[in-house]
Amino acid sequence: MEKEKYFDQLLNFYRICLDIKSPIADFTLIQDSQTRLAIEEIFAHSSCPNILDYGCGKLRLFNALLSKKGNSKWAYYGVDMEDPLTSHQDLRNDFSKFQKMKNRFETGSILNVREFTEKFDSIVFMNVLHELSIFDIATAIEDARQLLKKNGNLFFIDTVLLREGEPRFVPFYGWEIEELFTDYKNKSYVTKSGIPIMFFVIPQKGIPCFHNTPEKLYYFFNYKLNSWSLLSNSINESDSILARKKLGLGKSSVFDYGYINTIIANANYRLIEYKKYEIDPAQITKSLVRFISIIEKNYWDNNHIPSFEEIYIILKMEFNYSVIYSMLKYLESAHILFPFRESNAPISFSEVWDILVERIGIEKISDLGFSRSILEANTLHYNEYL
Repeated sequence: MEKEKYFDQLLNFYRICLDIKSPIADFTLIQDSQTRLAIEEIFAHSSCPNILDYGCGKLRLFNALLSKKGNSKWAYYGVDMEDPLTSHQDLRNDFSKFQKMKNRFETGSILNVREFTEKFDSIVFMNVLHELSIFDIATAIEDARQLLKKNGNLFFIDTVLLREGEPRFVPFYGWEIEELFTDYKNKSYVTKSGIPIMFFVIPQKGIPCFHNTPEKLYYFFNYKLNSWSLLSNSINESDSILARKKLGLGKSSVFDYGYINTIIANANYRLIEYKKYEIDPAQITKSLVRFISIIEKNYWDNNHIPSFEEIYIILKMEFNYSVIYSMLKYLESAHILFPFRESNAPISFSEVWDILVERIGIEKISDLGFSRSILEANTLHYNEYL
């Protein structure tokens, strides 16, 4: 009977993993430990917080704020892939709660966050990371860095073990947060039912500029894939049982085997997705031309060479994260820009940059395209200097 119970649990797990859409926590789920601790931490850092709920789902954080901090001063902005008030019609039943907030409550789409001019005290990612692709995680981190106030905080809260499953989920762990950020508070814990919860508070100053984030995430996903593969192939060994218990598993080798192989497949999918991610070469060329014009204008008008941070802020309204990231990475790998240590330090250029800008020029770059322009600049540099 015990084994049959875990077979049924695994079958239900597979059913949910094969759904088109991820399950969404209900609006009324406000008494759980994640929500309670999130609100405690938010108000520990600010008595009147302006909150951005990134991946807000059915607005349960908003409902929890109304329930627990209804008499306090705070403002809430909830964003998801679609405006939650449009995509979740059942929320209309609670519309009176939203109307009460008036100017303190707004919702919208994640696609519009770069248009925001206001800054936030707290940006919350609650059970979002495990759903995202590599580029989406990197984009979200950079968006958060720019949208936070200088003394603001980023909250990453994620359920490490998803016993009920989700489509394409890949667990995100605390050690990944510690590798990505330079400053953080680890508030992670294990629930009474034995489920590990990742809970990190990251100050704005601890969030690095977007540079190298996708490569780091790719390495993390690959490392997890290999670790889980080894765990799957030693499922009945004593060391494996201890490792599974650390992940919140360990009750049934039948369920664990199915669970682990599912996240192996999902991690592999994310790695393939990243490798196959196509960026329009014309967009990269346009971003390079715009980048050069920004450098020239700042230098000649103000005698100021901008930083990578400034460049991203200027370009973000015209190009998406992957385009800006790819353009800057190519320039660096081609030794046109020197690697930098601080994202807010002025950009440093090589001799190849002078050839690219002065000898080739913006008009020819537009005609040749990004790759051929870089190749020609390096060829001219080799012939003249080496």
